[in-house]
Amino acid sequence: MGKPWRKGESGNPKGRPKNPSFREWVDSERPELKKLWEKAIVKKIKAGDSRILAWFGDQYNGKAPQPIIGDPKHPVTIQIIQDVPK
Repeated sequence: MGKPWRKGESGNPKGRPKNPSFREWVDSERPELKKLWEKAIVKKIKAGDSRILAWFGDQYNGKAPQPIIGDPKHPVTIQIIQDVPK
């Protein structure tokens, strides 16, 4: 059993390893990954499921921002609801 950590001392001084983003992972220097993605996308499209393109685009580029639109004569009211633990 190791020694206990002192107050304020980390058991993992280097921190949590950073995982690559989806874009970095797909664009990595491994062409076999791109070929696998291309095959999977083409297979889904041929099967009639075009949602894969939207999913892939959202993962790769991020989701498009959604505007909040209201009546120009009246301000838009936004209510933030927080779940408070009991």
